[in-house]
Amino acid sequence: MDPNGDDSQRLATQGSSRGVVLVVALVATGLVAFGAYLSRQVPTAAPAIGDAGTILPVPLEIPEFALVDEQGRRFDRSRLEGNWSLLFFGYTYCPDVCPNTLQGLAGARRLSEQRGEVGASFPKVVFVSVDPERDSVERMRDYLAFFDSAFGGATGSLSEIDTLARAVGAFHRKVEGEAENGYLVDHSAYVFLVGPDARLRAVLDEPHVPEEFLETLAFVQSLKEET
Repeated sequence: MDPNGDDSQRLATQGSSRGVVLVVALVATGLVAFGAYLSRQVPTAAPAIGDAGTILPVPLEIPEFALVDEQGRRFDRSRLEGNWSLLFFGYTYCPDVCPNTLQGLAGARRLSEQRGEVGASFPKVVFVSVDPERDSVERMRDYLAFFDSAFGGATGSLSEIDTLARAVGAFHRKVEGEAENGYLVDHSAYVFLVGPDARLRAVLDEPHVPEEFLETLAFVQSLKEET
């Protein structure tokens, strides 16, 4: 028997143990570092606004699109830059949702004006037609003026309207033969809040109560974007 055999085995075992400990320590350090990396990459949950709507944890970039406004001028992504905007998708022949929503937005804007806030915090309202077949520039202009002369509109080809609608998650679908004037259009009743960087920040419910809607707007606009 080799008298040094036990010592050799003991030294080998100790060396192996130290190697295992070192590997475990390195793996643990790597996991901690990876966890820290993930915490920077995965956005924290967005603040909740209850039944008023949903704040996006990561604002969505709106792609390029090409429409015309209620004056016949080009309306594209650049028109959303530099100011807050409220996009609402509808059509002038809409029997209920559109007039109710536009009336609510008009009421909120009037209240904001009474408080001296217009131009400072109330977004530009843009009514995006999902019925370009019937909603001409002139008809859209007259329709919006009934609610608020400050409201803007946008229309154009259905493909360009779809580009903007898909970017914010707005739904619309033509329903044939369900109205005296030919057809109805099913569409989203939400209002889409776009920031000055032309990115979607929140999806808001219809403005039933002007005071509550203004509070929601002020809260979302006050949030600092995560870096």
